[in-house]
Amino acid sequence: MNKSQEIQSIIAQRQPLAKKLEEIEKGLSSLYAGIQELEED
Repeated sequence: MNKSQEIQSIIAQRQPLAKKLEEIEKGLSSLYAGIQELEED
């Protein structure tokens, strides 16, 4: 396996984790916005 193939393999392995982290980040942003809204009331 050459360097390019190794890099592509690593990227492919990390894609599912990146998607999961993106979903978690969206959830946390939503929670943060909700907390800010509650603090304003």
